[in-house]
Amino acid sequence: MRFLKFVILLIVYILFLSNCGRTRDQVKFVFWNVENYFHPAHDRINNDLEYTPRSYLKYTAKAYSLKCENLAMLLNSKTPHLIALAEIENKQVLQDLRSMLYFSNDFEIIHKDSPDKRGIDCAILFRKSIFTLLDSNFYHITLKNGRPTRDIVEVILKRRHHTIKFFVVHYPSRYGGAESAGSRNEVSRFLIDTIEANASPASDYVIISGDFNDELQDSSIQLLLNHDWKNYIVSKPEATLIEKTSNKKNHSYYYKNKWMDYDHFIILSNNSLKYRTKAKIGVIKKNILLNSDSQNEKIPFRFFNKRKIQGGFSDHLPILLELIP
Repeated sequence: MRFLKFVILLIVYILFLSNCGRTRDQVKFVFWNVENYFHPAHDRINNDLEYTPRSYLKYTAKAYSLKCENLAMLLNSKTPHLIALAEIENKQVLQDLRSMLYFSNDFEIIHKDSPDKRGIDCAILFRKSIFTLLDSNFYHITLKNGRPTRDIVEVILKRRHHTIKFFVVHYPSRYGGAESAGSRNEVSRFLIDTIEANASPASDYVIISGDFNDELQDSSIQLLLNHDWKNYIVSKPEATLIEKTSNKKNHSYYYKNKWMDYDHFIILSNNSLKYRTKAKIGVIKKNILLNSDSQNEKIPFRFFNKRKIQGGFSDHLPILLELIP
C-alpha cells in the first residue's frame, strides 16, 4: 500500500514539474490597435494637427501622458513578451510607452515611418531576454488604386531552438463599402507571396497579427486560412480569434451598435513539427477597458470620443496569444 502511494505521489510530482516547464516555455504576444496614439508635438510630415494642443481636442501634454499611462497600465497587467501595435504615430510615442512598461530596459523597438496619409504606423516591441532578433523587415505596399497603406512589419526571432516569423498588419479600412474588399485582398496576397518567397529555410512558426478590418468569414482572411502553403499548416482552431459563443463581449471591436472581430492572430506551423501547436487566443476584456453607452451596452472605453477627450484606452480591445513552442 505504501509503495502504491509512493508511485502515485511520484507521478503527480513528475506531472507538476512537467507543467512548470511548460509554463516557463510559454510566450505571450499581445496585439492592440491603440487608436490614434499621437504625440502632441506637431510633425510636419504627418497629418496630425487634430492631435495637438491648439486643436478642438485640446490634446495637451497632460492628455498625452494619460494616454501613455492607460496603455502601459493594461499592458503591464498581462506582462507580454512581445507587443504588436497599430495606429502609432512615431518612434517617440513608442519610447515613451516603453519607459512605463515593466522590464522597460529589456524591450527593443522595431518601427519605421510608413507613407500612410494619416501618419499612423504598425510597430513591435519585444523582450531581448526572451527572444533573439535574427532580422526585421518593413514591407511597403502601394495598392492598385494608387494609394499607399500602412507598412507590414516583420521580425524573425529565435526562442531557444525555435524560429518565429512574426508579422503585424493594419489592413486598408472599409471606407468605400464593398469595393474596399479588393484592397484588403491585395494585402493578403502580398503576405502570401512574401511568406512563400522566403520559406527556405522554413521557420517553425509564422504568426500574422493585426487589425484586418475583416472578420474570419471575409475573403481576405479566407485567402490566408485556405491557401495551400508549401511548408506550413494553419493551426486550427487556434487560428481563430475566439471560440465562437453568443457572448458578444468576446469580440474586440464595436462600431455602429455592432460587435465585430477585426483583430486576429493567424498561426502557421511548420509541417515538419512532430507535435501539435499548443496555443490559447482570446480578447482581453477587463472591466477597466469597457464603458457603458446610451443603451447601457458595455463597449470599448475610448480615449477620444467624437470631439472630446474622455480618457479611456482605444476603440479596439487588445487580443492575447499564449503559445508553447
